[in-house]
Amino acid sequence: MAAYVWLSKQGSGAIDAVVATMNDDSLPITARRHACRVLGHLGPEAAEPLITASKSDNAALQLRAIETLPAIEPAPKAVVDRLTALLDNPNDQIKHTAIRSLGHIGPPARAAADKLNALRDNVNLSETTRHEAAKSLKLVRPIRSFQD
Repeated sequence: MAAYVWLSKQGSGAIDAVVATMNDDSLPITARRHACRVLGHLGPEAAEPLITASKSDNAALQLRAIETLPAIEPAPKAVVDRLTALLDNPNDQIKHTAIRSLGHIGPPARAAADKLNALRDNVNLSETTRHEAAKSLKLVRPIRSFQD
């Protein structure tokens, strides 16, 4: 845990070392998942490696990358675009994680509102998916008045 905190405070200078850890297949998946989490705290420069990890064949690494993308602030357009694309993923766990991640980003992910709205209204999807989409939609496109 001390290493996680220390690395998180290093900023973009630590990105290369953390990415190397995340991509090292010889390491335990827990170490690689922790590397994903650290990347989320290293600034916008860490977006591309996390987006790449969100395409991993390793499901645990992929999910951790998707969960971590909202930690990058301010949220780059590429992050919102990747999470929005994942809303079409047939794997419910990936789809739900992307939905929640967009909600964590909030209004900067407003570009995903139409897709979240479509998921919420799709009666062919599970109630869980529709509920998650509705919750995230409220965070992405908050309504403050009748005119919103």
